[in-house]
Amino acid sequence: KVQKTPANEPYLEFLRGNILIALDRKAEARESIASYLESEPEDAQAHFISTQLALEEEDYASVAAGLTALFELVGLTVDESDDPRFEAFFASEESAPYREAIKDAPPRPKRPATPHGDGHDHGHDHGHDHVH
Repeated sequence: KVQKTPANEPYLEFLRGNILIALDRKAEARESIASYLESEPEDAQAHFISTQLALEEEDYASVAAGLTALFELVGLTVDESDDPRFEAFFASEESAPYREAIKDAPPRPKRPATPHGDGHDHGHDHGHDHVH
């Protein structure tokens, strides 16, 4: 009896993980993506998704591991300005391995200034002067 097996079973775990996220079954999604990453540790997209899930659950050790992998794979760095949830991550002891991993990373280009100077576009039309 010939048993049919998918050509790329690890990738099916990745797809399953994405479907589970869509169904709001985050814990199962993390398991599927973790299983996929065991076979495909260099898939940056999977690390990114896994890290976002860990951040939502405030699993900062996993966030640190995921961000470190992303830095090593593609040079991605994050800071508190990227997402308010990173503030609690960087304040946690679990962020230490990541901070250590990126300490020699080149500085990120500064974002262009906005009228409020806080990095956020508040829906202003940048073509005209505003009267405040």
